[in-house]
Amino acid sequence: MSFLTWTYLTLGLLGAVGVVISVRTSLNRTRSRAKGVDPGQGATLVTGGGGASHGAGGGYSSAITVPRDPQAYAKAMAPKK
Repeated sequence: MSFLTWTYLTLGLLGAVGVVISVRTSLNRTRSRAKGVDPGQGATLVTGGGGASHGAGGGYSSAITVPRDPQAYAKAMAPKK
């Protein structure tokens, strides 16, 4: 094979690899934007219980609200002064 044939094969292979990388990057960006929840008003109610009651009473339960808005969440989780 001549030098020119090797050059064309190499450039074609590099071009194909570039196209594959470009398509994968584009798909990853689309998927990453689709994740999560839109910020907004409202909150999610999270309930939980601890302790071992075994049906004999006792134990405890708790409920907290977690804001959906990222800035409100950060403000709620910040240490109080």
